[in-house]
Amino acid sequence: MLPQKNPYDYDVAIITALKKPENEQLRKVLSDKWESIELEGDDTTTYYIAEITIHSGESIRVVTCYQQLMATTAAAMLTTKVIANFHPRYLFMTGIAASVKGENEGVGYGDVLVATEVWNAANGKLKEDADDKH
Repeated sequence: MLPQKNPYDYDVAIITALKKPENEQLRKVLSDKWESIELEGDDTTTYYIAEITIHSGESIRVVTCYQQLMATTAAAMLTTKVIANFHPRYLFMTGIAASVKGENEGVGYGDVLVATEVWNAANGKLKEDADDKH
């Protein structure tokens, strides 16, 4: 049997919602050796790549970028571009949890949240009327 070619060009891709402060802080924390690149035919996105040594001593390749616009359509388009151009093994997106009430829910600034359910606010919302009907 022939050995399988690794189908991934990058180990991790991280998309952030904002350049400042999210993407800049992410890059600052992970490495001081980022290279910024622009892809031919894609003048709307700057990508940053780096090789990072993790705690096990293993070296991984990371690519990161940030959204130019907010909302799910922009996130979907950028995610598609990242997958098509960088073939990451894992893809993460950071952002704010705008509907989390903070300390009342036991969640504070800087806490890592992992969604078990995602809701698209662009689809509208349910609102009760005076008769408790939706």
